[in-house]
Amino acid sequence: MRPYFRIIQNFFRYPQVATIAASLMLLCPLGFAQSTAAQVSGHMGKILIRVRNRVNEEWLAQVQIQLIRFPDGVVGEQFTGSDGSVQFSGLSVGAFTVRASRQGYEPGDAHIDLRNGDSSVQNVEISLKPSKQEPNSIGGTISANTLKVPENARKEFERGSRLLNGEKDFDRSIAAFRRAVELYPGYSQAYFLMGTAQMQISDASAAEASLRKAIELDSHMTAPYYALAVLMF
Repeated sequence: MRPYFRIIQNFFRYPQVATIAASLMLLCPLGFAQSTAAQVSGHMGKILIRVRNRVNEEWLAQVQIQLIRFPDGVVGEQFTGSDGSVQFSGLSVGAFTVRASRQGYEPGDAHIDLRNGDSSVQNVEISLKPSKQEPNSIGGTISANTLKVPENARKEFERGSRLLNGEKDFDRSIAAFRRAVELYPGYSQAYFLMGTAQMQISDASAAEASLRKAIELDSHMTAPYYALAVLMF
């Protein structure tokens, strides 16, 4: 029974994880039905996502985009380019949630339903609202720390992101993220993506440690809470 007590204790330590995990359990039957339908249909769809600043309408680069399907969890993850866009392809029929997040902005969500027989590219546009931060607030301190990331650590992070999202080379991406956090121990985003890659290779204990470290370094970043909830679920 000890593993169950450990999970319960973790839920009390991370109330946001408990809330998300409870939602996952409620949505499981619906997600299972959608996943089954997707496997039967064999439909391969595409989603083009573009993210803009809600205030000045400019396209936003380096926005973290997560493609989520219940009960599978995060099925894809990329960062927007200079034109504010990313594309996911090879998707099966089903309902997806698109989650966009970037430091200094409030996160945004969109929902899309890929239907059988529809082979066209589905376009999704998300507008992110800049977050209001007090100069001496925790959020302001975190933003300042993010700006202090050394160039060599940032390059390792970007390399790891390409290996993870583009080449699906999880082992090499983990190695790149490890170098990034060695060069800059406060790199919360690197810990988060390292945890995501470790989930892909089923290294649950390492993934949990990385995600908890990301939360410890930046408690306002919502993505690690979701990934940790999926992992524990």
